[in-house]
Amino acid sequence: MGAQIHPNQMSTKISLLKKGLIILFFVYWGFTFIQTKDTVNWLVENLPVFLFVLFFLWQRKTILSISMLSFVCIVLFVLMHISGSQYAYTHHPIGIWMKEVFHLQRNGFDRFVHFNFGFLITLPLTEFTKRKLQISNQLSGLMAFLFISTLAATFELIEWIIGGVLFPETGADYVGTQGDIWDPQKDIALAMLASLLVLIICQITRQLKSSVSVN
Repeated sequence: MGAQIHPNQMSTKISLLKKGLIILFFVYWGFTFIQTKDTVNWLVENLPVFLFVLFFLWQRKTILSISMLSFVCIVLFVLMHISGSQYAYTHHPIGIWMKEVFHLQRNGFDRFVHFNFGFLITLPLTEFTKRKLQISNQLSGLMAFLFISTLAATFELIEWIIGGVLFPETGADYVGTQGDIWDPQKDIALAMLASLLVLIICQITRQLKSSVSVN
């Protein structure tokens, strides 16, 4: 018989992995700050990240208690965002590659990140609200979707205020519409669509697990 892993040992390994991901985040965050060619834009783009770090410190017990999958999703999204901030999104090399390969009219990295905001953050938000508020899967999923929709719209408003009002000289790079007048609406729609997709996948997964357990 193979050696069985004690639950405490598994918990310790998961805790160490989460700490490793936190270290990775801070190292890469500092790297993008050093490497960026537009420090002002980097600081503006990373304002939500600074706020998230403060939120994490405040709610670290609950956030650290979520599943490993949800924790990885959070780290992946934040790494995507700070990577975009290094290149002011508009000049991101992955977006340039996407533009050339798929014959796009614009750098698509920002759209990719907006989609992943909904796709990667919905599950962590669902788990967080369920643990924090002690509510059902359905209600926590609804709250996660509403949070994603609200945050996506709020971010577009912040872009307009900062890029169009406070820093008009660097606003074009920060807002990154790239000539698309419907850019904010498309970004919000992508986040909402991705969030809805995750909730559907989660519901199907729960139903499949339930049917298997019954059989």
